[in-house]
Amino acid sequence: MQIRSKPQELIDAQLAVYADQYPAPNHEARNDVLLNQLANYALQGSLPDRVTVENIGFRPKHNLLTGVEPLFDKEEYLALIRSTSKKELVALSEMIANYDKMQSQITATSICADISKARLHSDYLGEGRHNMAFSQRLTIGDTTKDAVVIIPKPNPDWSDKSRINERAVALSKVKGLPGIEQGIAVSYNPAVLVVEKAAGKPIKQMAGPERRAIPYKHWQDLAENVRTLEGRVSIDENPDNFLYDPESGFKVIDIVRSFNSIDNANAGNIGIVERIQRQFSS
Repeated sequence: MQIRSKPQELIDAQLAVYADQYPAPNHEARNDVLLNQLANYALQGSLPDRVTVENIGFRPKHNLLTGVEPLFDKEEYLALIRSTSKKELVALSEMIANYDKMQSQITATSICADISKARLHSDYLGEGRHNMAFSQRLTIGDTTKDAVVIIPKPNPDWSDKSRINERAVALSKVKGLPGIEQGIAVSYNPAVLVVEKAAGKPIKQMAGPERRAIPYKHWQDLAENVRTLEGRVSIDENPDNFLYDPESGFKVIDIVRSFNSIDNANAGNIGIVERIQRQFSS
């Protein structure tokens, strides 16, 4: 397979996209074992020797059931890469490369093993079921941005790196789309995702008069922005994932892959927007 001349981050992006194609059930377990096995294939010469477990960053935690399809199939891999948007692969490879440029600036990666200590960190923003978020101002080259650093909480029952990869691949599909969360950087070892910090606050935290004052145009813009996703990703109905700023309007965060067909996934996203509008515009 003649891919040795490609930049390492592009190779890593291709492998990450290949691993991420498998839906539930057992998606996380499969991703862990799959990427570990890809590294073994690399050592055997089917992929460049420099693609290792360490630089892909996934580690096996589960055993696959017997009788499932092969972890890696070269023809399937090549077909997927050829059919994947070059723009998406480049976006993901840029995120991988960006992490190396800003790694020394990220201060929270070493403390998340102790959740109670992490909550006391000066940059701590909050947490969900699986991840903790930290606010940082990060510089890449001549550009400085307000960012959110997302780090998985320790949990032996699921793959932190698989979850980060799922988010990163989803973000690569929406680069440049208005009103949608934008990725900055990703690392698989350690598992870290960096996204742009959006203006505004969750609509759920807004008082009734504030919500009723949202112009109808901003609701229209939200619906149009979600339509541009064209089923490539899915949005979460959690109201905390809809940030509103009176000047810039809505920003949708915490997007994930879409498991459905384009038409069904897009209809689902629009349905979520309609329900959010009904709940919070009155």
